[in-house]
Amino acid sequence: MVPQTWNAVALLMTALVLVSDAMNLADVPCGEQQILAARLKIVGGKAAYHGEYPWAASVQYNRKHFCGGTIINRQYIITASHCLQGRARLDLSVVVGEHDLTRAEHSQERHRVAKVIRHGQYRYPSFQKDIALLRLSDKITWDQYKQPVCLPSVGSPPVQGDPATVAGWGWLDEYSKGGQQAKVLQRVHVPVVTATTCSSWFSEAERGVTVRRGQLCAGYKSGGKDGCQGDSGGPLVSRRNGHYTLIGVVSAGIGCARPNLPGIYTDVHEYLDWIVENASGS
Repeated sequence: MVPQTWNAVALLMTALVLVSDAMNLADVPCGEQQILAARLKIVGGKAAYHGEYPWAASVQYNRKHFCGGTIINRQYIITASHCLQGRARLDLSVVVGEHDLTRAEHSQERHRVAKVIRHGQYRYPSFQKDIALLRLSDKITWDQYKQPVCLPSVGSPPVQGDPATVAGWGWLDEYSKGGQQAKVLQRVHVPVVTATTCSSWFSEAERGVTVRRGQLCAGYKSGGKDGCQGDSGGPLVSRRNGHYTLIGVVSAGIGCARPNLPGIYTDVHEYLDWIVENASGS
């Protein structure tokens, strides 16, 4: 007979494995690019090549892109709660393996949404607790264009200066400045900024924004690189130990890429328990 003490230890170790480094809720390796392009380094606001970010998903309403999402396993997509306000589940779908919104591609799969799981403490129009899960009606078929991202390990929150990348099909410039929505998946590199630094930048811009626990900032004091409308809900990833890890969900911002106004993201590390509880059963 195994002593009860050892049973407890075994259960604890099992729990720790579930939330280990490069946490993986999928049945294949997470956070790995299956396609590598010849152009190994492109900086700032460029088109991604097809398959560069295989976890990026297009969340669509009446078959039109309106927000981003991120694949975490065969049946769950992470996005932002505010994206789902006032949108009927039956009119939602998620396209994975997407690259060019204007054309059908062999890599694409469209999935109906079986269940919308918004954080229980989210209250629109706030951007606190701005995280949600979409349970797909059927399972994603893994291939080189459709792969899951890793989740961050417990006890390893993002820190000042961490290099990160935003990917999405949002606007290439602010709508008020004549911007256009991207047709092809875009990506931009931005550093993580601490809540204290971020709040001070907002103060300098005379904006009364306080960055709270559960949120993080990324961007440059000088602006110029940022997510924009249509990128909401999409991934902010950082490469850790050879794997791409989802550290943020695009949540809020004032304008796009303005000086002293970095993007605000939901801090995924703060919601690991919630994610595991709601998405680990598939």
